[in-house]
Amino acid sequence: DAILREILMDAGDPLSVITLIAQSVDESTGLGRIASALAAEYAKCGYGVHIVSQRCESTPGIWHRVPGYAITPAAGKIAFRLFERSITGTTGASVLHAFGVGAAADIVSAQSCHKAAVKLQKSRGRQRIVRRNFGLYDRLSLGDERRLFLGPRRKRIVAVSRLVRQQILEEYDIPENAVSILPNGVHLARFNRENMRQGVGGEGGVPFTLLFVGNEFDRKGLQTVIESLPLVAEIPLEVHIAGNDDPAPYIRRAEELGVSDRLRFLGSISSPESLFPHADALVFPTHYEPFGMVIMEAMAAGIPVITSRMAGAVEGLTDGVHGLYLDDPLSAQELAKSVRTLVENKTLRGTLGRNGRAAAEQYAWPVIAARFLELYRSLGS
Repeated sequence: DAILREILMDAGDPLSVITLIAQSVDESTGLGRIASALAAEYAKCGYGVHIVSQRCESTPGIWHRVPGYAITPAAGKIAFRLFERSITGTTGASVLHAFGVGAAADIVSAQSCHKAAVKLQKSRGRQRIVRRNFGLYDRLSLGDERRLFLGPRRKRIVAVSRLVRQQILEEYDIPENAVSILPNGVHLARFNRENMRQGVGGEGGVPFTLLFVGNEFDRKGLQTVIESLPLVAEIPLEVHIAGNDDPAPYIRRAEELGVSDRLRFLGSISSPESLFPHADALVFPTHYEPFGMVIMEAMAAGIPVITSRMAGAVEGLTDGVHGLYLDDPLSAQELAKSVRTLVENKTLRGTLGRNGRAAAEQYAWPVIAARFLELYRSLGS
């Protein structure tokens, strides 16, 4: 931290106050965790941090609370629109950095291209247990996205992956040099390999435990996980499922296939790091994942990952070296093959765990925060 502070707080630094704009800045949502991590790193470096949000917990900085209504997610977005602009104007920021919401910002973090995601949702096949409808929340999100991406104050859009950058350029009339790529970070200290189970699943009668984490069960591939279980019926294993989505349709599907006794629904978990010590692998066959923080967190924890090539977090990583990556995340057969390979090959599990941890170390939050600060300066913010 001392070295980072010395580098960042050099003479003539144009930055003094940084305002982060997000609906939540806490551990309850993916965006909230990202904004909270950046706020903490900026505060360590001596910057003034202001937070404009409806919720803020355990985060350094001055919180400017935006009124919110918990009736529905859409109502919360409407309230944010009504009050955010006037509140942000009081922070006196050198740079405004928005995370999906806000009237205007210098830097816009794009965790996804919502316009492209909606198109994907509409085109998805009908063989799904659950198909999320396009509703008011999506319309509001599209409006927020367009306003931020095309706003007159916007200096740079920061896409979380190459996938998101390409989608933004395809969906919006924006110059290529207006969209950079900067991945999310990971709290390495929270994921200490010494506390991990070290792959005892599948030995001595202990079931092999697959962990699935995500609040959108359909998009993140829980149906594929369940439909793969009859194909590995000879393997003693369990699937632990964390997330706040409705489990009922998936329980019914598991009952139809005779595998419901292999599922453990854990509900919403605010601290995913508490789950990894009890897991032998992360299974995450997502159809569309702009990044996938849980993938990077599992890698940081040193447990092997089965995910799809559609996940932004695995861009630049190698199948069979850093994890096992599915070509078709809808294929129960392909997923079952990867699960069987992992269960039967303890040496491979160890290799993937070590290589995953080494890759995750390149995404430590101090490194990512420093890159954001360099970007702020380069744009004259």
